[in-house]
Amino acid sequence: MGKRMNFNDYIIDEDDFIFYESLPTDERILFLYDLICEEAYGPGSMEPEPMSIEKSFKFEDMIRSFEEKLGMIIEASIKDSVKVNIAFVNNMVVFNSNSEYELDLAVRDMMIEGMLLTRFKMTESAKRVFHKQKYCKIYKIIDQVSAFSMN
Repeated sequence: MGKRMNFNDYIIDEDDFIFYESLPTDERILFLYDLICEEAYGPGSMEPEPMSIEKSFKFEDMIRSFEEKLGMIIEASIKDSVKVNIAFVNNMVVFNSNSEYELDLAVRDMMIEGMLLTRFKMTESAKRVFHKQKYCKIYKIIDQVSAFSMN
């Protein structure tokens, strides 16, 4: 069973309860929302107070950590025994190979099979994450259609 909210934690006085009962049904949820915000963040507050400096996190550290983890996943997927290593990340396809010829053949084969791809220009951070062999190319998947005929 999912999480439940205990409304017994939110005690209101008689005047507020009378006001709550007088509200149209569709506005009662807003009253409860205001009540919870006031209880959690203080009177008149609709959003949390900004975090103090010692509690805040650095966005750059979070990005760096994500890059490291994603890079480790890509690196773990690399097998030297195959000609081209292919990884799908969201709507992107990452090709790694020690042979540019084999890499281009793999891209062509995917296109022949109906993958509509467009080249993705790698930034420095993308290179750090995805470029694990001598050659690396990334393509964005636009769509998939039925296979093309070579005739």
